[in-house]
Amino acid sequence: MRNEKLLIKICGILTALIAVISYLIFSSPSGNLEIFILDIGQGDAILIKTADNKYILVDAGPDDSVIQELQDVIPFWDRTLDLVILTHPDQDHVGGMPFVFDYYDVDAVSFLPFEDGNEAFRQFQQDVKEGEIGNWKLDSQKDFSLGCCTYFDMLWPTFDIYEECDVEIREEDKRCMWDVNDASAAFVLVYKDFAMYFGGDLPSKYEEQIFAGSTYDLDAIKVGHHGSKTSTSTEFLELTHPEKAYVSVGKDNKFGHPHQETLDNLKQFGIEVHRTDVKGRIAVEY
Repeated sequence: MRNEKLLIKICGILTALIAVISYLIFSSPSGNLEIFILDIGQGDAILIKTADNKYILVDAGPDDSVIQELQDVIPFWDRTLDLVILTHPDQDHVGGMPFVFDYYDVDAVSFLPFEDGNEAFRQFQQDVKEGEIGNWKLDSQKDFSLGCCTYFDMLWPTFDIYEECDVEIREEDKRCMWDVNDASAAFVLVYKDFAMYFGGDLPSKYEEQIFAGSTYDLDAIKVGHHGSKTSTSTEFLELTHPEKAYVSVGKDNKFGHPHQETLDNLKQFGIEVHRTDVKGRIAVEY
């Protein structure tokens, strides 16, 4: 009996030591930026971990699959997201948000309050309201830094989505005339001399517009609209010169993403392509 109690005590001490060591390893700043393009099927969900352990989630995929992906990447004792960015309220970007808010504490959000939307988006807005979570409104004039050294250069939208609508039409059917993809948030994440573009489902004509005259030489891009031919034009690639491209896309999806035209554009510029439907979750470290 005494030996059994001693063994239990030793196991308890070892478990505590392992927990402490794990905490020290995972909570200490790595000195590196880490970006995870999560494997959530057809949709977007990207986790950014700054060098000083700030977590930013960009979109949440179509359903609760985002939770297992986040659990696989974030230490089990850490249940806080410093910022959640919703690029736009399509189901394949917002569907997982209610599950994220159930499982994690969210310090701040950044999104456009569309008048129309699906059930997941309405729940997302309700969670933000009930949690009294601050909204860093998406705006190209509101760049910001998070943590010691990660900068977000906000590029789109460049307009007030409501002021751009026809008031009479909006009052009649409660919808904004802008397509939600046209209002999709776009930004460049900058860490030291590394720069990566994120653009949700923003179409090519706006990607070209925001980079016209830009001095950016991008290291990487998150390919727009899951590789649809509506984004990532040759003109956009000529303006940005990315070396690597990451496609968040579901295997054998009904849309045929990524489109061959987009893949051909990337190949034409010698850009290294990584796809979640081929590789699963993708980790980028700089």
